[in-house]
Amino acid sequence: TFDEVYDKFALRNIYKSNPLEEKFLAWKIYSIVTDHYRPSPSRLRDWISSPKSSGYEALHITVMGP
Repeated sequence: TFDEVYDKFALRNIYKSNPLEEKFLAWKIYSIVTDHYRPSPSRLRDWISSPKSSGYEALHITVMGP
């Protein structure tokens, strides 16, 4: 059913920062988003702390709407 679809809409937050602040800013953005929407911890993908072998770094989160 439609209720089982996790990503009814998606948002990509792309930001520029100096390398020393990248991780801090990613988690700060996470904190701001999850202050307003309930996160789904089982769907968190942290490729910032453990980048993929290709060098890909990202923080993927799923939040539940109102």
